[in-house]
Amino acid sequence: MFYKLAFQNVKKSFKDYTIYFLTLTFGVCLFYVFNSLESQQVMLALSSSQSGKKMVELLINMISGISIFVAVILGFLIIYANRFLMKRRKKELGLYMVLGMPKFEISRILTVETFAIGVLSLATGLLIGVFASQGLSVLTAQLFEVRLDEFQFVFSMSALLQTMLYFGIIFLTVILFNSITVSKFKLIDLLTAAKKNETLKVKSLWLSVVLFLLSVACLGTAYKMIIAQGLAVWDTKLLLCIILGIIGTFLFFLSLSGFLLRAVKSCKRLYYKGLNMFVLRQINAKVTTAFISMSLICLMLFVTICVFSAGAGLADTQAQSLKNITPYDASAYTFFGNEDPEYIAQGNDLRGSFAAQMEESGALAEDIVQDYAVLDIYDIGATYRQLLTYYEPWGGTYSLEGQTLESVYETYVETISLSDYNTGLALQGEKPLQLKDNEVALCCNFDELTDAYRALVGSGDTITLENETFTFYPQVIESGYCTTPTAVMTGTLIVPDRLVANQKLPEMEYVNVQLKGDKEANSPVFEERAESAMYQTGFINVDTKVEVYAQSKGMTLIVTYIAIYIGIVFLITSAAVLALQQLSESSDNQQRYRLLRKIGTDPKMINRSIFMQVFITFVLPLLLAVIHSAVGIYVSNDVIKLFGHVDASAGIFTASVTILLVYGGYMVATYLGCKSMLRKK
Repeated sequence: MFYKLAFQNVKKSFKDYTIYFLTLTFGVCLFYVFNSLESQQVMLALSSSQSGKKMVELLINMISGISIFVAVILGFLIIYANRFLMKRRKKELGLYMVLGMPKFEISRILTVETFAIGVLSLATGLLIGVFASQGLSVLTAQLFEVRLDEFQFVFSMSALLQTMLYFGIIFLTVILFNSITVSKFKLIDLLTAAKKNETLKVKSLWLSVVLFLLSVACLGTAYKMIIAQGLAVWDTKLLLCIILGIIGTFLFFLSLSGFLLRAVKSCKRLYYKGLNMFVLRQINAKVTTAFISMSLICLMLFVTICVFSAGAGLADTQAQSLKNITPYDASAYTFFGNEDPEYIAQGNDLRGSFAAQMEESGALAEDIVQDYAVLDIYDIGATYRQLLTYYEPWGGTYSLEGQTLESVYETYVETISLSDYNTGLALQGEKPLQLKDNEVALCCNFDELTDAYRALVGSGDTITLENETFTFYPQVIESGYCTTPTAVMTGTLIVPDRLVANQKLPEMEYVNVQLKGDKEANSPVFEERAESAMYQTGFINVDTKVEVYAQSKGMTLIVTYIAIYIGIVFLITSAAVLALQQLSESSDNQQRYRLLRKIGTDPKMINRSIFMQVFITFVLPLLLAVIHSAVGIYVSNDVIKLFGHVDASAGIFTASVTILLVYGGYMVATYLGCKSMLRKK
């Protein structure tokens, strides 16, 4: 009998469970998809190289750790949703008690209902998740240019068991929560729950206006400080910005309902139009008592937009940046800074000596090396003070690579000869660079400084080197002269050969290599041989294109996946909480809407008022979150420039579409649910 009653309740109230069911299904699907990454075909392909294997292992470990955090969030969300469902059913549960049903029997009914919804959502979520994981695998292969010879349908038993374990624990917690809640029920409270009103936290409309202005002041100050401060330095000022932002957000929602009411009341035509007065009073009563949840939802949406924009944008723009920093299949270099001065004084010329050492060790053998070029780096006395004329650092406090700006000004600028640079271009299959006799070129792929250098070369300014005056080549060269893991060329001068003709001691020497045949197979062989050619300086560094691509794609993959994972969880949580709040409030407002119908209110007007309540409740936290995110993304881009260029527009577009589909979908489902609930007589 109890089982029959429980299943009938689920069937009868399935519309009321729709948001709850969809949220559970989304959560299960998401949990399975990201915990099945280890078994996905694209991950197996990425693991083919040693560095790729390490990155995939790191991703899997991080996803496993984050999954615990996600499970806790989803657990609280499910308990929160269950709390609203219990609130809506208080009168029903009170009738059970009136009919003589003991509390433990009521707990049994709720347990069976929770179990039925849990099993149904778990099965549906897992089914969708299995197919969604295949799509994610194909999408990842396209984004990161991983070749899949043939598609294979993959099912992860470990992800299935892990998902069932975590959600089993969550559902057991919900059952325990229901049992404790039922044991504390009092019959009078259950039967009169719908007639109780919540206590307003802010009663004075003028106080609301004052708090609103205070919130605007806090947020404006936080925005101004964070834009001036930036994110490069984490100190007490940055902490103060964050605290002011959080306080401003909470004050905004605490005061907003009263402020809106005061503002709209001043416009009589708008206030008395249709059911606007009723809608505003409803919002004033609910937003004031739910300001904490709306503030938290706003902050979660802010995190969602930021991580989505960064994660999705990073995946779309990494290909071009990799091309600029990997012009050769491999680059090996060493420093000459510790050479014995007497050795140099004897007339010994170290130019090309590192390449000769590599030839002797077999690192440049023809079995794997197609061709190579030598490039020497010199110090001819040029400093960054001569190049940073048009550089405007953040607030005058910005430091480059951990140095103060003044010390950076006095740092020497790397200089290379035109012939060395053109030899490298020939190795790349590019046309040589043509310079006039009194002209030098500026090479930089460090995004933070390129605008300043463009201003310099376009200004007509000159530079003095070795007592000669030179003009600048009209373009900044942004492609690298060696293969490096990141864009690290902060400014290099390409000069006529005569300026370095007498320099017998280079600061550094690069050997740039193009490999034969299978680059993935030959790259580690070259790296091993080059590192065995220990020059007398005792330092050799080797970077290969295969390794750089694997590391960059792996790190981008980690950031993208984690951003999407956390972003979607926060987005679903935010939308689900708002949806459940609105459904619960609609249940409480049935009597009020019934009275509106009795006095002859047009049904279209009632539907419009329902939509406006749902729309305003969903849009208010989103609008403030968008403003927060605009400032956050603007400031974050300045930090991202330190590591390379990332096109945020692609990420912002992806974030916008995702929010529109998920958040907007929840809003529409909530409106339909509220309208259906309030239409019942």
